[in-house]
Amino acid sequence: MKQKPTIAAVIPAHNEAETLPVLLDEVVKQGYDEIIVIDDASTDNTVEVVKSYGPIVKLIEGEENVGSGANRNRIIGQTKSDIIHFIDGDMRLLSKNTPEIIRNIDWPDDVDFIGGTVRNPDGTQNPFNYGPRPHHFVSFVIGGLQFAVWVVGLLNRPAGHFFRKLFSPFLRSFPEIYETPKARRVYWVAESNMLIRSDLFGRHGGYDPAFRYSEIEDFALRIYRSGKHARFEPRIDVIHSTNDNILKSGKKRVAARKQFYKKHGHLVYLVPPLADYLAGRKTQKRYHK
Repeated sequence: MKQKPTIAAVIPAHNEAETLPVLLDEVVKQGYDEIIVIDDASTDNTVEVVKSYGPIVKLIEGEENVGSGANRNRIIGQTKSDIIHFIDGDMRLLSKNTPEIIRNIDWPDDVDFIGGTVRNPDGTQNPFNYGPRPHHFVSFVIGGLQFAVWVVGLLNRPAGHFFRKLFSPFLRSFPEIYETPKARRVYWVAESNMLIRSDLFGRHGGYDPAFRYSEIEDFALRIYRSGKHARFEPRIDVIHSTNDNILKSGKKRVAARKQFYKKHGHLVYLVPPLADYLAGRKTQKRYHK
């Protein structure tokens, strides 16, 4: 009989003293094989909160604030578990028996990482739980339309639902935020609720520390060009404490975009297959199922 994988709840945190206890209580209750908090040089009492749980919660303290991606990299070589479940410190875990759900996920050989559902405080899906390969038109026009529909829904739920239905043919690569989420093959997922095998995370070198935001975009491109892809698994369910992260992240997203251009060039956003070819990588013809 094949042994089931061990699961580590790995919680990146920076100044999460207020929200962290709710999440820690839940992951302790659900019986993860390991619980590890990786602190990105918090200036509040996040570290003291973690230490109050004793040896059941392992703490990795960062002496320098390095950003979310590089902070996640601190887990490389620090866990004995087979699978890492990254859950941001300002989330609450909604799914029950989550470690058992993860152990029983059908994980195809061509899937390297899996994203779960991230909800807004009102219970609706985050509009960017997952998405398609970045492209100037898709990212800025179609992605902007998805964002606009979500903002309308914040003001008036029926109106948001109407416009999401109306524009659904254009938005099929993004979450149907007012419908029951379904498992599917995707290009990238939200790193705030993500599964990856610990050996693979180390083998891929983790996230590029040059990205202090939207690091998943670079990570997904590297995975994609290696012939692998991601999958969305809605049963792994978390809820965000506030909407602030998505509403106030504009400058961070612009900075991340500039870093992406610097590393990969503009062509990867203009003509992705040609950029792959020039980089010596084979383009996958389809990444959605």
